[in-house]
Amino acid sequence: MKKIYFLAISIMAFQTMNAQITLTAANNNPSVGNSFTMNYYDANTVTPGSSGANITWNFASLTPQSTLTGTMVNPSTLSDGSNHPASNIAAEDASTGNQSYIFVDGDEYSMVGAFSPGTFRDTYTDIREFVKFPITYGNSFNETFSGTSNNIAASQTYDRGGTVAITADGYGDLVLPYGTITNVLRVKTITLYSDGQGGVPFINYEDTSYFWFNASTKYTIMSWTILNMGGFSTVKTGMYLDQSSVITSLGDDFIPNNPITIYPNPVSNNQTTILLDKLYENTQLQVIDITGKVVKIENVAATSKNITLNLDGLNKGIYFVQILHNNALVSSEKLILN
Repeated sequence: MKKIYFLAISIMAFQTMNAQITLTAANNNPSVGNSFTMNYYDANTVTPGSSGANITWNFASLTPQSTLTGTMVNPSTLSDGSNHPASNIAAEDASTGNQSYIFVDGDEYSMVGAFSPGTFRDTYTDIREFVKFPITYGNSFNETFSGTSNNIAASQTYDRGGTVAITADGYGDLVLPYGTITNVLRVKTITLYSDGQGGVPFINYEDTSYFWFNASTKYTIMSWTILNMGGFSTVKTGMYLDQSSVITSLGDDFIPNNPITIYPNPVSNNQTTILLDKLYENTQLQVIDITGKVVKIENVAATSKNITLNLDGLNKGIYFVQILHNNALVSSEKLILN
């Protein structure tokens, strides 16, 4: 069940000092049509790190174990949408059929319910808040939520209710396996809730989660969660934003580990994007075929780290993209044209 909640919350030069950022509904709430890819990692191998100002959270050693691809849709288009009338946007993982029903407005990003075919359905009458807006370092909020959880396979329904404490407890740089994302805000949530029947709780949960955001992305960049289920078991789960989603959404707040990154690669529509690690002056981009012949040359403007590369006229095959700065080779990356 934890993965379906991650589906919901996922859709939210090095500097010695970072500017404090503020998350806002306008910049951080998702819209219908947004999509993203997240990588699951083994959360038992790392800790969430320290809170505070100008922190560097280093998760460069993470290894992806599986992926989740989500798309934001109109709730009415989903099979369980009628059971969550308060939802105004939903997230669906097409590979599993898991659905998260969400309410967004100028003040919050909240869970209305969740559905996993043949497994469970959660419905909140007092919706479950994940993020309040605006939020910046040092802000904190306390909320309550209540509803029901239906174990579909066992034909059992439980009452669910609890509290959530939301705190923006740190800001700084986030280091992931493919690069560094600067100016991020970490939001910590502590959710205490219970399941029961007839007013009698029979299992208590404690969910402590950490989410890293930047000021302009519609989904969390990374998450780490530990869920204690009544003292019977403890589960840790973590995800981070795939590099493909980073390239298309983070812009100048992303510093790749390599001087250049090519996405998509392989290329299937004769157009790709070259992302530089920083702004360069007096820079040239060259495309070279496997015989060593230069087949394309472009001068790079010093005002952008993103270069749209058109490959019309080139045959399918393997090429190398080279960046030359002041006539010196900065980097060379292989490109495959399908």
